[in-house]
Amino acid sequence: GLNHSNGEYINFVDADDYIPPTSLENLYFKANKYKLDIVQAATIYRSSDGIETPSLLLREGILGSNDFIRGLFLSECDGGPHGNLYKRTLFDENTFNLPSVVRLGEDFYMNLCLGIKAKKIGLYNDITCYCYAENNQSVTHTYRFDSLVPHKCQLESIRRILIENELFAIFAPLYYKRALGALASACFHNKELIYDDYITKINKESSLYSYDFRTTLLRLMFNYPQLYFLINGINNLRKKISR
Repeated sequence: GLNHSNGEYINFVDADDYIPPTSLENLYFKANKYKLDIVQAATIYRSSDGIETPSLLLREGILGSNDFIRGLFLSECDGGPHGNLYKRTLFDENTFNLPSVVRLGEDFYMNLCLGIKAKKIGLYNDITCYCYAENNQSVTHTYRFDSLVPHKCQLESIRRILIENELFAIFAPLYYKRALGALASACFHNKELIYDDYITKINKESSLYSYDFRTTLLRLMFNYPQLYFLINGINNLRKKISR
């Protein structure tokens, strides 16, 4: 689709979602008025039982490239493609340069590549430009955590693009925090993955930086796998409280 496009901007819509009638108009208005390369907006989340709730960005305003990248790592900016408008000239050979085995987290990588090239990114909660419909049969819900290979490929692709753009030293602490969280999530789905050599490698590299309490617990679990059930229980309790 991207290769056949010829417009100034790109917008993504999944087949089981929908956009409000004025979505593109509102996104383009912001892009044109403020000369933006990327526009992100609020969305509506529709649960499987049809209940719709607003989903707001945790940060608003106009950001430069590095602030946007930091926001991606901190989940303050939208790491997915939906409800966003992108200048087509941001896309290049790196944008989708991920091994085909990667089925989760590829949207983050895409936004990272586009954010590196963007000069001005606008984040707005005063416009709602997407309705995301929960689908219990989607890849996210049915993914099988049989191996860490997809996670390794995704994380090393993120490392590569940061290094190529001389950004890894700036974002290394956030990179390792994301890596530890992603690997821990895989282990909570499949305990046997905790003994993978790649986890040992990332955990050792991350020791150069300091982290919040949750990430410190995950590092402790990777150092002492016998703590798995305790920390997994704490993680599940945290999820219940956050709801």
